[in-house]
Amino acid sequence: MLKNSQTKVIAPVITFGLLKAHAKTGKTQFSDSEIRKTYDAAVEFLKDFLHHDVHIGAKYYDAYGSRMSRYHVLKSVGHLKYELLPPFTEEAEKLASWIPKRIKQHITE
Repeated sequence: MLKNSQTKVIAPVITFGLLKAHAKTGKTQFSDSEIRKTYDAAVEFLKDFLHHDVHIGAKYYDAYGSRMSRYHVLKSVGHLKYELLPPFTEEAEKLASWIPKRIKQHITE
């Protein structure tokens, strides 16, 4: 995911937001508007974590949900509705604590 990011880190931030939401609520199905909300919350968290917004916070587009299928994070279950897939559902807490550190490492390399 990160190696495909050229200027803004989008897919890992979307994944991070979904994992935080899943870890908190147990929810596995998300509408596009819910994905956008988790993305926005993840962006705010990461801006605080990184102490800057360089590479973080690109505009969210509804195509991002379907693009996450290429990383096997989400699968489409209807029009602009998606399901979070294993192993992401099984390892949500571990991944949610690891992703911010990995994004920071990627940005600073």
